[in-house]
Amino acid sequence: MWKQTSLFWIAALVISLLAFSLVGAGCGIDGGAKPSIDAKEGQSSGDVLKAPDEGASSAEPDSGITPGSKRGSQPGTGHDRALLAEEAIQLQGVGTWVERLKARPGVYTSVFGSYRVFLISMGERPTAGYTVEVSDISKRDGQWVLEVVFRKPGPKDVVAEVLSYPHAVVAVPDDGLKVVVRELGGPSQQRSEDLPIIPYPPEGPSGYVEESENIVIEIPQPGQEVKSPILIKGWARVFEGSLIVVIEDGHNELFRGPVQASSGVGWGTFEVEVDYEKPTSPHGAVIIYSEDPRDGSIAERVIVPVSFADYAN
Repeated sequence: MWKQTSLFWIAALVISLLAFSLVGAGCGIDGGAKPSIDAKEGQSSGDVLKAPDEGASSAEPDSGITPGSKRGSQPGTGHDRALLAEEAIQLQGVGTWVERLKARPGVYTSVFGSYRVFLISMGERPTAGYTVEVSDISKRDGQWVLEVVFRKPGPKDVVAEVLSYPHAVVAVPDDGLKVVVRELGGPSQQRSEDLPIIPYPPEGPSGYVEESENIVIEIPQPGQEVKSPILIKGWARVFEGSLIVVIEDGHNELFRGPVQASSGVGWGTFEVEVDYEKPTSPHGAVIIYSEDPRDGSIAERVIVPVSFADYAN
């Protein structure tokens, strides 16, 4: 009797285990399995957009932005799409143009073929750890909007003690639309500021003598031949928008006077036309600087070398 009872319970236990295993397999129960990720949510945003062949169609309307960034909405095919990083650099002449300018802080643009290329640079930095991230590219209200984030190493970050040139390169179709480069900042990137864009042709001069992160001169260009009256134009982000303009020929000051930018908080534009005294040398410089409000010393300065068309021996 005892033996029959034991066999009965053993058989019942085996049947229960088999039934549980079959039910578990049918329901997909697997202690080591991980839930699947939705294809759209799990898609990498680091795929750089490539320019399709002429006439090719694309089923994906959005472009890929740099890793960790949002995706821009850029409908179109072929030359209707924006290019980033390696694809933009591959446009003829862009690599050389970027190498000439990447040590300068600022946003520069030039046309290469059917694209308008933008270099967004932090200039030369003393260490690694600085980055320029393009967080979004999109068409909004009939214009291209490029959103960028500038990052720098924190006080506790360990970075290599080497010079670095953080920058990003973006190419958008040269379709006549306005392009806005917008810096995002503050908590959760809630603050934004449109940055000045400096046209700089591929054959442009080699560089400024001295540069500033907060003062940019568009006109005159380095090495440009000028004559009185001279047009001086640019952007500034300085205290109360106050600037001083100096024109000198290496021996004498030909002009000195104030100029006011359109904004004293963020970036503001300035434009002034001035007459200067007769130069005593064929070469000189246009100097624009801001003063430290605490002691009147020079806070930031830009020097642009020029030649004088009105110089006479």
